[in-house]
Amino acid sequence: MAIFGDTRRVDRRLAKLVERAEVPEPLRALEANVELANIYYKIRNYKEAVERYKLILGTYKKIRRGLQRQRSAPAVDLLAGQFSDQQMALQYYNAACSNSLAGNIVEARLLLEQAVRLDPIHFSNIRIDGDLKNLRDAEDHSEYLKELQSAVDEESI
Repeated sequence: MAIFGDTRRVDRRLAKLVERAEVPEPLRALEANVELANIYYKIRNYKEAVERYKLILGTYKKIRRGLQRQRSAPAVDLLAGQFSDQQMALQYYNAACSNSLAGNIVEARLLLEQAVRLDPIHFSNIRIDGDLKNLRDAEDHSEYLKELQSAVDEESI
């Protein structure tokens, strides 16, 4: 229905998710923020998607720090896969894409660098992902790619 201009269902869903994103339980709030970021991305509200990714990345960092401190608790094993380097890299990558679409090239580059450092697979996506077109169109993109490539090469040694 939103295609035809009736956005009431989407608006109601967004309102419920915003409310859920404000709960004190980090995992429930994280889940709501991920869904919000995805919806905002789909409806091309990149500014809001960027804001949600800031919250997502902050929560991921807190949870990962907590998991590193716990190490031996049974819940740690259960959550470790969900908050692995690859999953964190994916969140950084998605945040970089949203920032690129929003025109925040400097921030997109910083986030993309974090994604690539955690999971170098994302380096190959830079050349083909349509969400990163604004980043590729930036004047100094060639230099940025060379620096990022050298950082990837150094870490793989």
